[in-house]
Amino acid sequence: MSAYATILGTVTDATTGAPLGEVFVQVWTNGMSAPATTYTNFDGAYSFVLFPGTYALEFTLPGYVPVMVQNVALGVEVVLNEALVPGDGPIPPFPPVPSPPPPPPPPVNAISGTVTDAKSSSPIAFAQLEVQSPALPPNIEGIGVPANGGYYQFLDLPPGTYELWCVAEGYATYQQSGIVVTSGEATVVNVAMEPA
Repeated sequence: MSAYATILGTVTDATTGAPLGEVFVQVWTNGMSAPATTYTNFDGAYSFVLFPGTYALEFTLPGYVPVMVQNVALGVEVVLNEALVPGDGPIPPFPPVPSPPPPPPPPVNAISGTVTDAKSSSPIAFAQLEVQSPALPPNIEGIGVPANGGYYQFLDLPPGTYELWCVAEGYATYQQSGIVVTSGEATVVNVAMEPA
């Protein structure tokens, strides 16, 4: 199974068939500390890059009846198009978001921290991080890990100076150099990503 999966589609007016921009789309699953969110563009299109799993999506736009779609199984790519009905209606109850568990104590010889949106401070669950360092063995150019619920950690790193990159769809690439890992200690680097 692929490490990442994509869900995408378009949102239209159920009466006219016209695409709807600025529809607020939320996606959530167990294990996420907060829903991932986006807005449709002028063509009514939206997309998310997530880990494979089963998700719930919610579509809301003032002047239209909100729609909740549950049990969306996400493997590699899923196309989910929605047609919103003009009118008013109650917003469907979104699955409750559990309080995120406290991160485990940082291990020694490690780099760890959180990955969040610099504007909203919401955790980014689908980020990918990589470190490079001359301290790594010659046959290893870099080590990559995903952010799990907005938390990441690189374990058992050789002491030395590291460079960190973080990428996520919809965000500018984050890069930080001069990160020092000392034997028997942990280094905390919290990443705040700017929307692209």
